[in-house]
Amino acid sequence: MKGYADLIQAVSSLLWPVFAFVALLVFRRQIGEVIGQFRQLKKGKFFGTEVEFVDSFDQDEGTKIIHEFLFPGGIYDDQRRKTLNGLLRELGISRDVRLILVGAEGASFRKQLIEHAKKKGLSLVNQSLDRNNEASHA
Repeated sequence: MKGYADLIQAVSSLLWPVFAFVALLVFRRQIGEVIGQFRQLKKGKFFGTEVEFVDSFDQDEGTKIIHEFLFPGGIYDDQRRKTLNGLLRELGISRDVRLILVGAEGASFRKQLIEHAKKKGLSLVNQSLDRNNEASHA
């Protein structure tokens, strides 16, 4: 009897994943439509709070300036990273410049870095634009 009980328990523990898989197969089109509706949802109320979803990450001006400086002509320049990290160290900020590129927390660091670079005579915007122009003329 114990052998049958163990067999029934083993079959029952394997049965629910089989049912779940079959349900996914049978209802895959409907599940896809529901997920598609969530993707199209941009604005609405969730538990009484209005929410709005966006498809892309909006970069602030500081992020754009530093990113263009680090990627002149779309190619990463590690020497420029080292230059910016040196400026951050002068400001007493021990983070790598790549860690302050995104997010609200890094916004004040980005602003400080850009201002400090200007004071030191390093124009991040002009250098990235000059480098891009040189690459397009070559």
